[in-house]
Amino acid sequence: ISADERVGTAGVFASGRMVVSPEWFLKLSAAEQVFVAAHELMHLALRTHARRGDSDPQLFNIAHDYIINDMLRTALGMAPPAGGLDWPGASSLSAESIHADLKRSRSWGHDLPAEAWAGRALGALGKALARAGVPGTAGSGGATPRGLDVLDDDVERQWFPRDDHRQLTRARASIAAEGRRAAALGIWTDRANKAF
Repeated sequence: ISADERVGTAGVFASGRMVVSPEWFLKLSAAEQVFVAAHELMHLALRTHARRGDSDPQLFNIAHDYIINDMLRTALGMAPPAGGLDWPGASSLSAESIHADLKRSRSWGHDLPAEAWAGRALGALGKALARAGVPGTAGSGGATPRGLDVLDDDVERQWFPRDDHRQLTRARASIAAEGRRAAALGIWTDRANKAF
């Protein structure tokens, strides 16, 4: 974990390095700080960096933010802090399906009033996107959305040029293996719970 003013709030690299804006992070309560740290780690567990593939990085990041925040809402018993994206029930959907809906909604939102766009496109999600200021959604006023918290390898190399990037590559591989193991254990646990 690195304190870094170059990130607006918090972010995570595929290597496992988490960066937080100290000024922003220290204003959060201890419970909110735990939520933020868990959120960034969940991006690693869900393999956001690898799964986005050729998808729009911003929309895929938003899709996983909704899923992660819904999971943490349940696990930690609190709403996402600091205006984090919030869509109850998102954890029952895949990031790919949310991404596809976000992509469709982005193009639909240009010509429709906010109420029609939200109702026609995705209902509660449409309203949440407009509130979040996602570009191309009615009601966003053209505002720039919050920055990505899934940061890519090129950014890490630029921000931390003195680091041994071979070691970071090994760290990424280790994190990916642990993520697969955790997912397999989670699937096994879910099946065992259903069986009993």
